[in-house]
Amino acid sequence: MIVTQAGSLGQYYDIEARAGANRRCFASPSQAVRAGTRTYELFYEGEQMRTIAWHEGSGTYWVENTLTNDLSPREMLAIAEQTLPVVSQRAPVRRAS
Repeated sequence: MIVTQAGSLGQYYDIEARAGANRRCFASPSQAVRAGTRTYELFYEGEQMRTIAWHEGSGTYWVENTLTNDLSPREMLAIAEQTLPVVSQRAPVRRAS
């Protein structure tokens, strides 16, 4: 999880990723939008976008709006589009000699 301050008190948004995340959490998006190679699922609370999520490989990624909903849908989509997938590096296996 990455938490970023977007301004004053309460204006923090976060970017989260989870390998093999339970996709049921994101089963009922308000809308889906295709941009580039990704399909983004948009989740609204009333007129405010709360979450934008996408699936890449075996991972699920999402951006949560600030507590005060200060990020516009356009800003949230821009953040999502600029987010790169997490690639884990496994440590080399040491063999006993």
